[in-house]
Amino acid sequence: MDTGRNITFKKMVELSSDIINLVNAEGVVIYASPAVSTVLGFSREEAVGMGIKDWVHPDDLPRVTRFLQKILARPGDTFRIRARFRQKSGAWRWVEVAANNLLNDPDVGAIVTSGRDITEQVTAEQALRASEARYRNVVETMHEGIAQVDNDGRVQFVNARFCELTGYTVDELYGQVIHELLLDPEKDQDQLAVLRAQEKLRAQGVSTGYDLWVRHKSGRRILFRINGSPVFDAEGRLVGTVGMHADITDQRKAEEVLRTYADELEQRVRRRTDELQRMVNLMAGRELRIAELKRTIKQLRAQLLQAGLTPVANDPLLEED
Repeated sequence: MDTGRNITFKKMVELSSDIINLVNAEGVVIYASPAVSTVLGFSREEAVGMGIKDWVHPDDLPRVTRFLQKILARPGDTFRIRARFRQKSGAWRWVEVAANNLLNDPDVGAIVTSGRDITEQVTAEQALRASEARYRNVVETMHEGIAQVDNDGRVQFVNARFCELTGYTVDELYGQVIHELLLDPEKDQDQLAVLRAQEKLRAQGVSTGYDLWVRHKSGRRILFRINGSPVFDAEGRLVGTVGMHADITDQRKAEEVLRTYADELEQRVRRRTDELQRMVNLMAGRELRIAELKRTIKQLRAQLLQAGLTPVANDPLLEED
């Protein structure tokens, strides 16, 4: 090998923040770069002679052993693996290792490995997966159906409740244009118009709530109350819509029954009120006629007395006074 190039490579290895090791066929380190001390706390002298059992977490050891076997079986190919490596302090660090079998190369005669500390990255990924798992658990147990579509209306995500509400499976929905499944192009023109109006609002970044009649897979109609919101990517571009769907079919039917009862009750009250008013009017007319009759009788009695005649009997109407 060219001596000048060899010196250059050696300096690059020694300055690298990655752990550059040379490993024999048994997985034992025969050379370690200075980064082994920075990352894992072992001196270069301590690292030389250590095997994979000395480095690797017991839970990861079977994978790393199979990884070594794969490397040995395919000289010249580069493979990667993530595993936990022990620090001298006893702590564990996640390291991503790239390895290339150059055992047959006369200038190398070893497996060349490059290890990079990715503990913070793995920790962040684990936290993200945990957060996603919690989010998915919440989404999958919600009473409302959730559906996300792209700008063409193709389904990108649905939860179990949405499938339950519509009668379709995830596989039947994913990638399909949602209104082509849930609306009849001939019978549901009015509902399509509502949907188009909502799409225009999403394009303007507006979130709204609205009701939409759709068709269950069985063909029966159901009424969704939908809260729709636009979805934007990291650059602020509109990439779709997400909607929360609640089945309010029974609620609407109950409301219609209540309205019918209310209308009937109002009509009954109106008729009864009219009847009562007629009775009041009749009673008022009767009282007026009785008062007029009393005045007439009194006048006749006065005229009889004035003529020197005495009435035979008192009128019962006058006795009430």
